[in-house]
Amino acid sequence: MLNQSDRAGDNVLIVGGGPAGLATALVLAKRGWTNITVLEQCIASDYYEQDKSFNYLIDGRGQDLTDLLGLTEELSQISVPSTEFHLTLVKADGSSKTSKVPVVDPNRKAAYWIPRRAFVSLLDNEVQRNWQGKITVLFNAKCIEIRQIVNTSDEVENLEVITQINGKEIIKFSPQFLLGCDGIGSIVRSTLNKCDASNSDQFTMKLFPSPSTGFTFLWSINFFIRLGLSRVLPFIYSPPSFFLLQNHQLSYRQIWQKAQNTTRNLYLLLLLLLIYLLSYLVNRQ
Repeated sequence: MLNQSDRAGDNVLIVGGGPAGLATALVLAKRGWTNITVLEQCIASDYYEQDKSFNYLIDGRGQDLTDLLGLTEELSQISVPSTEFHLTLVKADGSSKTSKVPVVDPNRKAAYWIPRRAFVSLLDNEVQRNWQGKITVLFNAKCIEIRQIVNTSDEVENLEVITQINGKEIIKFSPQFLLGCDGIGSIVRSTLNKCDASNSDQFTMKLFPSPSTGFTFLWSINFFIRLGLSRVLPFIYSPPSFFLLQNHQLSYRQIWQKAQNTTRNLYLLLLLLLIYLLSYLVNRQ
């Protein structure tokens, strides 16, 4: 028989103990939140997951977090800095030539490459060192169900999160604040989607096909058009997002807005060119 225990009144429950979950817990603790519980399915922070064996590039934007937590120095010691870029051309005869590629902004902050597993361990170590009184990380903990409990006395809806620990023990949480940091197959998101009274798709994953699918050359045309126009009319057109990303002072939202504004201006330019072409053809007749 499974052992059951209740833990009512938990302030914060975070489902998912990856980079997003641990970073959220640390930021909340930094802002004064207490009684924060993080649920992670893996058995340890340094557990090797084959499907997540990729690297992160912690650039200036990412270092806003590590600066806040005082982890940038430690990050620099366990990662590989991207201060220089080299391109190696290997020819058919086996010879090779390596060239140094110029950096778009040589004055930008150094970015650091780090394996996901090492970054998760970095965040978890910070929890264990300085925040054990406020943050509890439960490994080998799987959220299996989220329920809405209606209190009939005051008609207030509360949450009940049912979690399985070590494949045996069942723990029920009643959080005041629930955060889903559990990835693409999020049980939190699916629960919100089921409970959405408006029947909208605001909690479903979106798939947006690329307009240039199957036409790889269009990417190059789009890239150089944006690059050229940004040099001629920088107050109207922004350079390609690849260059905007090099500026760590810009947030991803600002980069997205600049890219969208440039797209709208490109459509407007195309419309003006079509109008001019039509008027030219009409006048010739």
